[in-house]
Amino acid sequence: MVIYIDSSFLLSIIFEEENSNLSIEIWKDNDYRVSSILLESECLITLRRFFKNNEDNLERNWLSLKEIELYGLLDEVNIRAFDEALIGYLKLNEELSKCKTLDAMHLATALEFRDKVTVGIGICTYDRNMRRTAGEMNFPVLPHTF
Repeated sequence: MVIYIDSSFLLSIIFEEENSNLSIEIWKDNDYRVSSILLESECLITLRRFFKNNEDNLERNWLSLKEIELYGLLDEVNIRAFDEALIGYLKLNEELSKCKTLDAMHLATALEFRDKVTVGIGICTYDRNMRRTAGEMNFPVLPHTF
């Protein structure tokens, strides 16, 4: 299966959250990973904001190490730039309005990938609203439970 990576999923690995082992297992079990160009910006800004807010409690090189980890993982993801074609998916799929804007853009990108691949595509996210909307759009949502 192709897996679509959302920032909440990727950040669970980078931040070594409680569910990170599950995320790593899903990551390793699926060789073909896709996402939107949004993934990089969302993760980078989150890492930098976290570092700024917790600077006194973190090692000086924490941010640079996490950015190296981020870009190493991103190298394993096929990234799709957002363009007019994806705006078309937003226009055609009113159910995307149930999401926040960036989540809707992620799901529009996933819809395009689903239209282009011959195997199933699952959405990897921990965002509850995005999970619900993706499920309503007949995407398998991973992890199945957490």
